[in-house]
Amino acid sequence: MDPILALIAIIFGILVIVFEELLSWIVGIFFILVGLWLLYDHYSRKGRSYDRDRPADERR
Repeated sequence: MDPILALIAIIFGILVIVFEELLSWIVGIFFILVGLWLLYDHYSRKGRSYDRDRPADERR
């Protein structure tokens, strides 16, 4: 996926080991971040493919 997501997973994994009582919060926040990251990636790629499909004189 992405190096940033890998770093977030490593950091959250360490936090779970150190602070076990925060497990549900850390997992919930992780899923929210992954979901937001995937939505951002999806829509940013969708916009680029749309722009690439149009002729150069129509872009602006």
